[in-house]
Amino acid sequence: MPERKASIVSTLAAFIAILLVFAACEDGGKNAEPTSTPTRPSTATPALTPTPLPDVRTLDLGEQPVVRDFAQQLNGEIATEEIIYADLTGDGRDDAVVTISSGGTQGDLGFVVVGYLDGKLEELLTEAPTEGEIRVAVSDGLIVESLPVYAAGDLPGFPANVKNVFYAWDGDHFVIDHEEVVANPNSPPRQ
Repeated sequence: MPERKASIVSTLAAFIAILLVFAACEDGGKNAEPTSTPTRPSTATPALTPTPLPDVRTLDLGEQPVVRDFAQQLNGEIATEEIIYADLTGDGRDDAVVTISSGGTQGDLGFVVVGYLDGKLEELLTEAPTEGEIRVAVSDGLIVESLPVYAAGDLPGFPANVKNVFYAWDGDHFVIDHEEVVANPNSPPRQ
């Protein structure tokens, strides 16, 4: 029987030891001995943070090939004082509408719209009429191109009407939203 008592005592001691370990786990390990686990150096590649694109307002647009080449094609110059900045593509970033001027009596020859697509400054729209002066503005998020509409008896530079072409961004490129022909407010009265 002493062997049986020793076996019971040994089993009881093992059981108490298990209960103590279980109790240590139940209190969140507060009473347990701290253990250290060896750590391995991280082999994960850090996430690349994309370089933010410069604001189009800070660029020297005359040095941008898409603008410079268009101005050279028209034999004109960039009218820096007439640049219009607005978010025309809905991406939260300003785009630039750059007027190309004759620098003389011919007035404005055309315009180019530049903005970022896929992280690169791109030409989004270019317009240059085959004859007559062009005007460009932005209204309610649309580009408004104004072209002269001459009628018989109109003086050069003073068309009776103006054709306004409204361009909207369709998510991929600019498309004509609508057009209208209106009386030219700068035309002298007809006699």
